[in-house]
Amino acid sequence: MTEWDQSPEEVQVILHHLDMCSIISWTMLSISTVAGVLRIYVRSRLLKTFGWDDGAMVLAQFFFLLCTIFVFLVNTWGTSSFNGIQTVDYDTFSWMARWAYGMYILTVISIKVSLSLFMFRIFGPHHIRERVLIHILTIVPAAIGLIALVLVNATCAVTFAPVCTWRRTFNYTSLSFSFANSLADIAFASLSFLILWRMTMTLAAKISASILFLMGSFGGLASVLRVAAYFQPGSDVLQQIRYSTWSMIEAGTCITAVCLFTLRPLFRHCTCFGSRLGTGGSSQAKLYPYRASTILNKGHVAELQTHGLTDKAGSRGSEVKEPEVVVLVAERMDSRFSRASRVEVYTLESGLGTGDLGTRGV
Repeated sequence: MTEWDQSPEEVQVILHHLDMCSIISWTMLSISTVAGVLRIYVRSRLLKTFGWDDGAMVLAQFFFLLCTIFVFLVNTWGTSSFNGIQTVDYDTFSWMARWAYGMYILTVISIKVSLSLFMFRIFGPHHIRERVLIHILTIVPAAIGLIALVLVNATCAVTFAPVCTWRRTFNYTSLSFSFANSLADIAFASLSFLILWRMTMTLAAKISASILFLMGSFGGLASVLRVAAYFQPGSDVLQQIRYSTWSMIEAGTCITAVCLFTLRPLFRHCTCFGSRLGTGGSSQAKLYPYRASTILNKGHVAELQTHGLTDKAGSRGSEVKEPEVVVLVAERMDSRFSRASRVEVYTLESGLGTGDLGTRGV
């Protein structure tokens, strides 16, 4: 039987928070998994542009799964211990706690890498300031996180040792990682709205994208609340449980948020499918003379493709719809989507896309 210094009332509060931490952890894992599966479907099936950023997000989801499992094991052991049944020795508990925290750090780093790769596909080499900022927002939290990961596994910081000279260093490092991660999440959310502001879209499209980006900004809010958990009153045990709970909320919310950034093509696909069902699929229109044309600069091609605003050549077969706006797109040569230098003609705002209406060499 394990002796604890907490009062019976505080033990009941701790048991309640342990149960809530486990429930929240599995809930966030379920939500983020659904968002991740939808992202994979959009990028691999609808856009056919599954890239390194998507692979990094899959890796983040895997780390988050392991983190959830270890957190659940730690909480289960804690519940048994506070109920007077010690089923796991302290060394095993310390090992599980180290792995749980380590998986959380790797999850956050993978999310940052995925988000930075996603941003690099939008901000080309000519966006120097944005790319420098993205590098900073990725490297700084990752470096601090790796230092914390070393301290977790190579020192007595996460143990029940009564005296540990590394514990204060670890606490400062962990707090610094939390601050850096919070600032990075807020900055990435701001960059997302900057992307939306620069995109050539209709008002309705901007509103729908704004809703997705607003939901995505909740990840930054969860990071801030996780930092606030450091300074909440209560015993060290209760404070650590609260901190772990907000860590799981932050990781799950960030994964979900980043995946939501890529789901607008799915909403467009569902809307277009519903429109075709409503019209019986018989709305065949003649190709009228072009009413307007716009030359987009090269930096917006990856942006349009990332958000599903253009279709690949031949993706609609020989079907031709009435164009609302004809856009001549000069593809970026540094884009992973580019072929040889050429100008492709797409139609936007018709909602359905017409495919490639014709090409000519540059």
